[in-house]
Amino acid sequence: MTHDLPGDVVPHRAASEPSERSKNTSRVFWQLMMKVCLVAALTHAVFGVLFYALGAWMLAWVNVGSVTLFLASYGLIRQRRNQMAVVLVFVEIFGHAALAVHMIGWDSGFHYYLLLVAPVVIMSNLSKTSHKLLMTSSVCAFYMLLDATVRASAPLHTLHPGVLNALRYFNILVTFGLLTYLAMLYLGMIKKAEKQLLVMASTDPLTKLNNRRRVTEIIEYEITRSKRMPRTLCFVLGDIDHFKAINDRHGHEGGDQVLIEVSQALRAAVREQDSVGRWGGEEFLVVLPNTELDGAELVAERIRNALGEMQVMAGGEAVAVTMTLGLSSCREGENMEAAIARADEALYRGKAAGRNRLELEQRGV
Repeated sequence: MTHDLPGDVVPHRAASEPSERSKNTSRVFWQLMMKVCLVAALTHAVFGVLFYALGAWMLAWVNVGSVTLFLASYGLIRQRRNQMAVVLVFVEIFGHAALAVHMIGWDSGFHYYLLLVAPVVIMSNLSKTSHKLLMTSSVCAFYMLLDATVRASAPLHTLHPGVLNALRYFNILVTFGLLTYLAMLYLGMIKKAEKQLLVMASTDPLTKLNNRRRVTEIIEYEITRSKRMPRTLCFVLGDIDHFKAINDRHGHEGGDQVLIEVSQALRAAVREQDSVGRWGGEEFLVVLPNTELDGAELVAERIRNALGEMQVMAGGEAVAVTMTLGLSSCREGENMEAAIARADEALYRGKAAGRNRLELEQRGV
């Protein structure tokens, strides 16, 4: 008597995981780019103040322009105008590096910032590796072109050798710092995205309960534990009464609202050590570790009574909700399927006997 959704919830979720992973990767990258824009704007603001103090007025104004471009790029990404933002970022990085080394010389070290482009391109969500290689090759070619045309030429604005050396070392430190920051930031965001994906892969999207795959993992873990340390494991399989009639009368939105509120009631009724999940369709499975049958019966009755007192608003109408439950315990050396099958048989007897009741497994069967 299984009421699984067509195609089952879990395979559908598994099939959608690559697409969800792709969306998460894209979101992580653009979140990274927004932070890069803010850090770059702050860095150029510092350079603006530094060049103003050195009397290099033109370079001070160039950095004001750079701050403006990075802040504009940040705003464009927030508006999801990502392509325009990328264009502005590349124009700023390439233009600023070329202008700075022409004006104050190759030894100033502003060409180092071009090196930051390569890891960002590699971390980007460009789908084709060939596109990433083309872009990084273009950055390399531009870098070598600057080296060939600027390194041996006299700068337009001559700085004191001590100031120039200090500026070069400062740029080296900032470049290393930004590379480290980018790597740590991206790693942290990837870990966060992976954690979110793990939650999505183990959670039913409608009810936010454990999905069938996650419940199965929990049961297998508990069965393994019981082999090392003898402990009773019980299952409560519940099915919402007359759920098809609710769907027919109030539509799928009304049915979904019933499922959501029933899930909340189940979470509130079980103990902290128990696990509850959507087993399929309108069926729910509660896993009760280290619990004897009499204790499991108390939990199951608490669930049934809590649901029996519920009224869910569906389609502007109050809907009374009840649930029939079957209870079984996992016997020594028994697999999960056999124990849950007995709970399902008990549930079937409860349905046949009039619904809104708890039935225990048949002993000795």
